[in-house]
Formats: sequence, C-alpha cells, structure tokens
Amino acid sequence: MVIKNRAVICDQHLGARSDSPIFLDYFQRFYDNIFFPYLLENKITEIISAGDLFDRRKFVNFVTLQRVRQMFFEPLQKHKIKVHCLLGNHDTYFKNTSNVNSVQEILGQYSNWTIYDTATELTFDKTKVLLVPWMNDENYDESLKLIKSTTAKILMGHLEIKGFPMARGGIKSEGFEPGVFKKFKAVASGHLHHKSDEKNIHFLGSPYEIKFDDMNDPRGFHTWKSDTYKFEFHENPYRMFYKIYYDDKDKSLDFLMKKISTKFTGAYVKVVVMNRSNPIYFDKFIEKLFSIGPVDVKIDDDLRLCEDEEMRIDLTEDTFTVLCKYIDNLEIDFNKDMTKEEIKTLHQEALGMER
Repeated sequence: MVIKNRAVICDQHLGARSDSPIFLDYFQRFYDNIFFPYLLENKITEIISAGDLFDRRKFVNFVTLQRVRQMFFEPLQKHKIKVHCLLGNHDTYFKNTSNVNSVQEILGQYSNWTIYDTATELTFDKTKVLLVPWMNDENYDESLKLIKSTTAKILMGHLEIKGFPMARGGIKSEGFEPGVFKKFKAVASGHLHHKSDEKNIHFLGSPYEIKFDDMNDPRGFHTWKSDTYKFEFHENPYRMFYKIYYDDKDKSLDFLMKKISTKFTGAYVKVVVMNRSNPIYFDKFIEKLFSIGPVDVKIDDDLRLCEDEEMRIDLTEDTFTVLCKYIDNLEIDFNKDMTKEEIKTLHQEALGMER
C-alpha cells in the first residue's frame, strides 16, 4: 500500500485585518509561490484544514471572497485536491453551536471539500485519526466522549489547551489540561497562532504573520504521512512586519542607509530610535525608507518614559507584550488572564482598523 503525504494547514484567517487588500496580496504570495507549488511538486492530493479558515465569524466581505476563491478554493478544485476541513471558533456564527458557519455556506458548491462540525473518526491509509473541530455547547459532550473512547493514536483538531503560548510571551490559561490527551501518540492542533510543541501536543501555528506580535515568529504549513506521528514543518519565507534599530552615534550615513532594504516594500516597519544625534542623517534615513514603499512606518524614539528602572517600559517590545507585563505587575486581585484575553481581542481589532 502506498503511504500518501498529506498537507496540514490551519488558522488561515482569510479576510484578516478588516479585509485588507494588502494582507490579501501577502497571503496570495504564500499560496501562489509556496503552498501550491509544494503540493503539486510532491503530488499531494489531500489536505487537512484544522480550523479558522475565515477571520470573521459574522460575515464575509465579497471582495475577500472573490480573492480567496481565486487564490485558494479554485486551485484546490482544479488540481483535484481533497480537503478535510474542521470548523474553528472563527468559522461559526454562534458561539454555542456550529449550526450556522461560513465554511458550509460558502463551500457547498465545491465537491472536494468535506466539513466536520463534530468529532469524527477517519482512516487514512489504514491509520485511524480522530478529527476534533472547535468544541461548543452543542458538540462538547459528544466530542469529549469520543476523545475518551477512541482507539485512534493521532488526533487533529482546533483545541484549547492550557499551558501553551498564544503568542510569544503569553501562555494560555484556559481550556483542557494537557493530560486529557496523554493517550494519543500525537495531537496536532490549530487555534494558537504561535507554533509550539510539548511532549505529544503540537500547535501548528498560522501560515503567515497577521499582526506585529508575529514578527520573526516562524510561520508556514506542515505535511504528515500516516505511518508516522511526526508533522514536518515547511516555513513561509515571506514576512509582513519588520523592526529597524536606528543608532547614528559614531555611525556614517552610508552605514545607516544599508539598514534599508527592498524587503520593506509593502511591509509594516517600526523604526526604534536608540540614538538620534544627527537630525540631518535621520531625515535622510526616513526619506529613503519611505521611498521604497512600505505600507506603514512607525517611529519609536521615546526610550525614557520613567526614571524608575522597575517601571520603565521597553518600547522595543510590542504593544500587547507591554500591556500584559503591566497587568501582571498590578498588585490587585482580579482575573489577569481573562483581562489579557480581552485586551488581545481589542488590540487585534484596533490593528485591523488602522488601514
């Protein structure tokens, strides 16, 4: 029997950043130049989509839908690639049921898609796998019962598990205890955008950067063969967010200008000013940076907010990280993890409104 190689992708969040055409262009580069060429070159005819195909729970923008159809749905159909699609929390309209979801409403016309709204056992090349979409009030009991009773050694899902980083620096405090899944040889899950591994549990991460916190965080997709418990990572080389550290102390203008690269074209750039002793150099530096066409440039040059070393904010860190540290340092009794989750949501919404 031939053991097929399959691709696993999750947290695509198509339509992210308020349906930004800039991000749609960025996503399309990944699909056109990385994802589909790999599938075709390696004769992959089956993929597992582990949740959060779309970004918005309540609606889909028609321009986004057209772009997504052209860059993702139609190539899959054209090349006869079968998709096993698990619903994620961003795919369902209601939080307590999967009855109404964007995936089934939009993809019903595509015969190569199978959509899973509750836990299901499948067999891939004689290997039993348990698929577990996002669990809500409606499917929770049935899904948990199957998690406990299945003889499958591999689980793929869109899970909420304690102790794993949501992003670099933030640990998930809600969800299942990892021990619930100790019987499985491998658990591969979407939901958390940061790729991480701990014992048998693997959060696969998003295929691309979506917010500034994702900068330099490896992104991509995975492949899996049913005779193994390993998921091979294939990194996406394209980036959207960059930081430049500007320091003109004892530096020539030519040295500073070499920090500027064409990779910043169409990207978000933050300039962190360590020393700005020569205003003319700085003006020329910023002028050249804008000339290559970044989407957005933010200049961060206030590094001395407070003389108290313990209270000083490191402005080279991302906004969400700074806020989380501030919350952790508050000496009052409240649910800090829940507050950080709320702030994360508000922060992401604010980022989406920037453009």
